[in-house]
Amino acid sequence: MTAVEYNDMIEDLYHGHELEFKYNSTLYYLERCENTHELYKIIDNDEGILIKTIEGADLIERTEAFLDMPLFDNKSFNQLIQDIEILNID
Repeated sequence: MTAVEYNDMIEDLYHGHELEFKYNSTLYYLERCENTHELYKIIDNDEGILIKTIEGADLIERTEAFLDMPLFDNKSFNQLIQDIEILNID
């Protein structure tokens, strides 16, 4: 992912878009809810297992928390960005 693509993704998340991505051959979905974001691990039949609820005062705070919290192999999304494949931004 280029710096421009990364910045575009961040801007989309700041505006309430949702994110589907792959890390370590596993699909994940970051869903925007009314007052939280929820991160799901996608399993067979497109069912998701909730792995983390992310709280914050607004979309920007919740996005920053998601990007910086250690969720994958005790590393954050930002630390693993070179190993993450963005599949869709809704």
